[in-house]
Amino acid sequence: MMKNKTHQFKFDLDAISLADLKTLYKHFQIEDFGNPEEAIDRVSFFNCFIDEETDGNKDAYLLIRLATLMASNSAKIIENQKIWYDGSEIIMVELGFNVNHEIEFDSFDYEQLNEDGISMVSIVRDYDVEAMIPVLSKYHFLETIQSNSLQTI
Repeated sequence: MMKNKTHQFKFDLDAISLADLKTLYKHFQIEDFGNPEEAIDRVSFFNCFIDEETDGNKDAYLLIRLATLMASNSAKIIENQKIWYDGSEIIMVELGFNVNHEIEFDSFDYEQLNEDGISMVSIVRDYDVEAMIPVLSKYHFLETIQSNSLQTI
């Protein structure tokens, strides 16, 4: 029996305060071309990461979205015990998703962040994504999914 999803993850970068965005961009060390600390509004802040050849906002967006997924308990690093081809036991570490949450996620969006192929665990660890969970846990990106089933009395 398939369990119905209870929540839908809907990420909105605009819901995050400018102060928290500055903290997030600084943590993820997104290259800046202007002076983001002096930005007084969202437009001037985001423009600090764009020049003629580069737009640093895409990587930041992906990392912030990943941290938000984790802060919303929609994703987390999980360990699974597996039996290797030679019969030995190994622990596989991967990014797992909450089965009760409806999430649109494509790991290929993150391929430019990882030199060794696409390893979401490596991205989480290399960019210390989990450190930003406290910053993002005050935001709510989960919407309750209303059940379409009819109840009989």
